[in-house]
Amino acid sequence: MEHVLGLIRRNVGPVIGALAFVVAALAAPPAGGAVIGVTTTVDQTGVAPGCSLRQAVSAADLDVAQGGCPKGSGADTIRLQSGVYPLTLPGAAELLNQTGDLNVQNAGAITIEPAGNGPVTIDANQLDRAILNDGGGSLSLHDITIRRGSLDGMVDGAGILNASGKLTLEGVTITGSRAQAGDGGALANYDALVVLNSTLSGNNAKGNGGGLYAAGGTTNSIRSTTISGNAADAFGTNSGDGGGIASAATATVNATNTIIAGNFDNSPGAGSVAPDCSTGPSFFPRHTLLGDPSPALCLVGFDPGTNLTGDPRLGPLADNGGLTPTRLPLAGSPVIDAGGSAAPDACPALDQRGVTRPKGAGCDIGAVERDPLGIDAEAAGAGAGASAARLFLAKPRPRRTRVRRGATVRYRLRVRNTGGSAARRVRVCLAISKSGRRAVKPIGRRCRRLGRIAAGRTKVARFSVRVRKGARAGKVKIRFKVRAAGLKARKRTAVLRVR
Repeated sequence: MEHVLGLIRRNVGPVIGALAFVVAALAAPPAGGAVIGVTTTVDQTGVAPGCSLRQAVSAADLDVAQGGCPKGSGADTIRLQSGVYPLTLPGAAELLNQTGDLNVQNAGAITIEPAGNGPVTIDANQLDRAILNDGGGSLSLHDITIRRGSLDGMVDGAGILNASGKLTLEGVTITGSRAQAGDGGALANYDALVVLNSTLSGNNAKGNGGGLYAAGGTTNSIRSTTISGNAADAFGTNSGDGGGIASAATATVNATNTIIAGNFDNSPGAGSVAPDCSTGPSFFPRHTLLGDPSPALCLVGFDPGTNLTGDPRLGPLADNGGLTPTRLPLAGSPVIDAGGSAAPDACPALDQRGVTRPKGAGCDIGAVERDPLGIDAEAAGAGAGASAARLFLAKPRPRRTRVRRGATVRYRLRVRNTGGSAARRVRVCLAISKSGRRAVKPIGRRCRRLGRIAAGRTKVARFSVRVRKGARAGKVKIRFKVRAAGLKARKRTAVLRVR
């Protein structure tokens, strides 16, 4: 059934795309939206206590409370604590988000992102694909790893299928996913797709597009992305092409500052092998490295003279810093400093890891910016390497103070980024022990969001506490902690003495 629906969409893609645009315009979501914080990595549905990822998707999609998740309202954001979120409820091809993959069914707007305290992985557990977007709305994923999607039937998109609506991936890695009878090992698109600062690696399809498959009538924008190490026609049955990307004749694919190289097409016939791309005439790459463009099957709409061919010289998929695994260009890679520098080809200010661009004479092609001195070549772990962000939390002011009952104490904390790239989602929080709360209470919020701190810059967080009138004389410790996306937390303590 799902495959039949996919075939219909491919053949009448332009009509469905136009209808979806009209419906989305008529049913535009209201301003604002709910922030839904996921509290458990357990895969559960309905009224089960806690707020799981699956419950959060249903709450945002249906605007109905699910378990411990509040109901969605407008453009909703789902935030995930650091960890692995396995999908464990068997039952592929179910479309109501109760088993198998995560299903978005309605035409709203949903963003799924980390809460800011470490890496997040959605593991499809080889039960089904990870995510199906089929509501005609907008689904955005930020800074998340998708892995181990698996499809047994003739269906597409083993990692993610964008069946209807707009899908945006930013800072996303899709790996270890396989379409065993269909197209799109990592990703299949039937509508509108934007991919930025992302990595597709280690995926395969029996059919077309080991990395990406774009159906007819679709629009596809790929910027500063690495597509490498994927395979089409995975079983060598002459059933597919385009190990990196494959697109139907009427699909439009724009690729800028992107690596599409080091992929595989296991087709046995030499004339039908297209390891990196098999596209229609509306494939428009700029500042893009195509490893083996196979001119008979990879039809480039125009050649601006900025594209490259050959071996991109990439390291393996690994932890190179940031929130998701990436593939770092090795020393001597032709992608170094070869990216676009002016609109419309300019690279984004940060790479997939949050490292500032450019580091050398120009931006690097692909999802990762290599340090020109090679300092980050062996970097591993969040915050490793000289180019990574590094936060320093100065001693709170005042550090030690003596106060009377009823007095208010105001603290000032300086947070400096001493690393070589921007720190993201920075926040400072205050904590007081249970016994200390009998003597002191915070005034206002216990956490201050500082947002992004550029390399070499400082921001200040301020807190106030009041000494209770009935407090006993003695010492109270006020603890402060700074957190940021992908970085180790830093702590400081102030001592307050009640007289």
